[in-house]
Amino acid sequence: MDVFVDWLLENGVNMANIEIIELNDNERGVKTKFKMKEGNEIMLIPRKLLISSIDIDNTEVAQKINDHFDKETFLLKSIINLSVFLLFSMMGHEKYNTFWDPYFLTLPDNLKHIPLFWTKLELGYLKGSSILDDIMVKNRIIKQEYLQLKSLLNEPTDFNIFTLEEYKKIRCLVSSRNFRLTINGKTSTTLVPLADMLNHSLTADTRWTYNDSQQGYQMVLLKDIESGREITDSYGRKSNNQYFIHYGFVLDENVSTKITLKLEGLKFELTENFNSKDSKNILNKLRKSNTDFDRNTIELNALKEYKTQLLKTKNKYPKSTTYYKKNKNKGSLNKRNAYLLLLKELEIIDLNLTKVEIIMKAIINGNNETDFSDVNEYLNSLA
Repeated sequence: MDVFVDWLLENGVNMANIEIIELNDNERGVKTKFKMKEGNEIMLIPRKLLISSIDIDNTEVAQKINDHFDKETFLLKSIINLSVFLLFSMMGHEKYNTFWDPYFLTLPDNLKHIPLFWTKLELGYLKGSSILDDIMVKNRIIKQEYLQLKSLLNEPTDFNIFTLEEYKKIRCLVSSRNFRLTINGKTSTTLVPLADMLNHSLTADTRWTYNDSQQGYQMVLLKDIESGREITDSYGRKSNNQYFIHYGFVLDENVSTKITLKLEGLKFELTENFNSKDSKNILNKLRKSNTDFDRNTIELNALKEYKTQLLKTKNKYPKSTTYYKKNKNKGSLNKRNAYLLLLKELEIIDLNLTKVEIIMKAIINGNNETDFSDVNEYLNSLA
């Protein structure tokens, strides 16, 4: 870490107010050395330290990649390009710049906390959850990319020197650490040394941007912060499922979790909101199979079938909600995250089952007022 800090200082990064810290589970973070005020600058990372898709796009290899993956999104092409650049650079390939070697030394040796790298035993912790399908799909997509790159990149560089696991590791690092910046008017997917060490919080301490006048990535405080406290950033508003797959963590509160309900070959993503788009879509589909009845009967039959599908989904989990609640803080980091995610998923199923029962009783009794605002909205739509 000293080599990295020296490199930052040599290249104009002011570390007077902050320091890098070691945390549990081989994590790192950044904390303040002194009390700091809202609006204070945490860091300014000069342009020359950034690894930007703007610069990489000018290379022969990147042009090949962009042409081959022309139907993919800008972000995906940028991630693939950055991943290839890092692989060759970290290997010390003669055609690539080794200027970032001190930064590369800070990158983790493994990503065992990311579900894409879990062992068969660890994946077994997730039994019952549709997240297993998402992990399989993600791994398949990365493998397809890798095979295409092996075929595509043989001159002037030979991509065959890298294994699938090496590519997957760097690909996941880039996916989880990149910043979307506008640099001198151009959109860039960018790796920012030091800034990528900040950990996530729903109430982040910071905001960041690219400062054109100072020609660097700038991070400032959103609030006053005490001396010696870890500084947090935001990885964006995502569901627990997304945090889990991309970053390997699950948040216990104030974050939406989704469950996948499959019906006749279709997938529906359900949350705690009974009026979500997918919840409405599945009920519309179930109503269409009951068109020979009066309106209330159609609705009740659709709700009964919805309840049946929710129970089928719940029965796929090998343990109960109570079991996962009791054991969510026990065992390895990966087991704890798996059990917390499954607990959150089962709580969503249980909550939707409760709401179905309330709605059915309300329809029968003619009552439109309940303790749930989304249920009231649903019932009012039937009036």
